[in-house]
Amino acid sequence: MAKEHEIDFNFGAGLNVDVPEALLSKEELLQADNADILPRGGFKKRDGLININETAYEDKVKQIIEFPREDGTSEILAIIGNQLAKINMSDGTKTDLQTVQADRVPYFFIQDDLYFIDPGEEYYRYNGTSVSAVSPKDEEDNDLAPIRRCKYAQYHIQSNRIFFAGDSENTSAVYYSEFNEPNYVKAISRVHPTRNDGKVIGLNILMDTLIAHFPYSNYIWRGIDPTQDAIWERLPTAHGPLNDDLSRITTDSLTIVSKGGIMNISPSIIGIPMDNEVGSSYLQNISKERVNSILQSIENKEKARSVFDSDTGKFYLAYSDTAGDNNKILVFDFEQKAFSQYVDININDFCKLTDGTLLMASDDYILEWTDDAQDIMKSGEENIIRMDVKTPIYTFGNPLRNKQISRIYTVFRNYGENHRLDFELIIDGEKVREFSVNGDNSQKNYLTFRYKTTYKGRDFQLRIINDQYSPAEVYAVGFLWKMAETGGEII
Repeated sequence: MAKEHEIDFNFGAGLNVDVPEALLSKEELLQADNADILPRGGFKKRDGLININETAYEDKVKQIIEFPREDGTSEILAIIGNQLAKINMSDGTKTDLQTVQADRVPYFFIQDDLYFIDPGEEYYRYNGTSVSAVSPKDEEDNDLAPIRRCKYAQYHIQSNRIFFAGDSENTSAVYYSEFNEPNYVKAISRVHPTRNDGKVIGLNILMDTLIAHFPYSNYIWRGIDPTQDAIWERLPTAHGPLNDDLSRITTDSLTIVSKGGIMNISPSIIGIPMDNEVGSSYLQNISKERVNSILQSIENKEKARSVFDSDTGKFYLAYSDTAGDNNKILVFDFEQKAFSQYVDININDFCKLTDGTLLMASDDYILEWTDDAQDIMKSGEENIIRMDVKTPIYTFGNPLRNKQISRIYTVFRNYGENHRLDFELIIDGEKVREFSVNGDNSQKNYLTFRYKTTYKGRDFQLRIINDQYSPAEVYAVGFLWKMAETGGEII
């Protein structure tokens, strides 16, 4: 029987761990650890991380805050241990500003001041020099006691008011300040968007709309004066975020990480009545039948963190699949419409700065991306990034017949003679062979490698690993095969 070639040069659909292996398409990957999907369908090792602080903080960095000032400069603040500190971005040294009890504080900016709440403790104002408790405006009806208990805060620019929620003693309430007065919240300035959907678990802004998130619903307000137009409408979706940090403005959408999946919500959904049927043009579950099982495996859901990097088009979800701190990042590339995953990486928080830098909070360090092939700690610790990818199963169009392969091909970028890719050949679910391919000192940008073999089986798969100090890019894999004899009841 004549031999045929099977070439796969497009993995553009990325990671899929929900669909059974036998049903994956050629464009998907069963495993994509520490990998990014390339624009034309190949994949590469993720970039490395580098610390901005030369000396370890010897405590956990829990939250990073950028405080943009009216003069065009910015200050970087972070909660490290139990201290809110100012960070010197030139060397990463810190100056403690205020002791806090919470791991995270809600905050907002107004009148060139940063306001934040240590929930259950105090409501603070930072003016760029010192931190002090907010002094209530001297009005008989002013009551900041509930505000000191709140876990969420948002500045609504259209109404020029601050909205607060997450009061431990009134969990479904949303409070609001007076016009342009963050230190004045009347005792009666409280609304309940709903009485039947549980507690408020976050506040967000989409266009001119304030959103109050609940576990299985989202209510919006688009007014100017809550005392005159306090009409809240429910969005036609039953998906609320797992926590307040998992609701992000992304490309042309609001992205919510919910129990049911990662929901991409179009701004056009605002104003659509609840009784209308909402199609995929308004609401799309981008993780369905792809990575929903990863979302179901998340432990410590309150610690999961997310960010959208508008420069790269990537949405990052830091999470833990153990009982400990976050140890993985699920990545969705909005441009490629593909998932991948970063493993063995501790991220407690993200902060996208106005200059484009993406900062990440970790234990002892504040991190940022680098184009190196390892994670570098300025204390001297260097961690080689291990890229580990599994292709889909290849049945060559016939899952019922045995085949014999005589060649295995791979096309990869040439990074020199010391560059190596390790392969495992998996046949019918079992590893049968290991082999490696190396670059060379030629001037060729990419190389094609051919490996001879005579294995038989029903389905074939490759695992590709790079665990050395080197970047790695793979553009295609392939097989030369022919039909083989099939006998017995079980193939």
